[in-house]
Amino acid sequence: MVEISEEVIQLNTGILYHLNGKYMTNKSVQLIKGDFLQYVKETNNRYDIICMDIDNGPMFLVNHHNKDVYNKNF
Repeated sequence: MVEISEEVIQLNTGILYHLNGKYMTNKSVQLIKGDFLQYVKETNNRYDIICMDIDNGPMFLVNHHNKDVYNKNF
């Protein structure tokens, strides 16, 4: 799991632990604080599937540089 926001990490491992903390602290989950696009571009890890929730689609970007992920050549 790659999360850019320290606040989101703190919420889910703190006050929302009863809802999400057990997933974020599961030994089979690696929690990485960082930018998803940067991680995907730089990692040597290979995955069968990637599920991402970084925007509300290409028409409503949370971060302008996220537009790259919607390019079919990404």
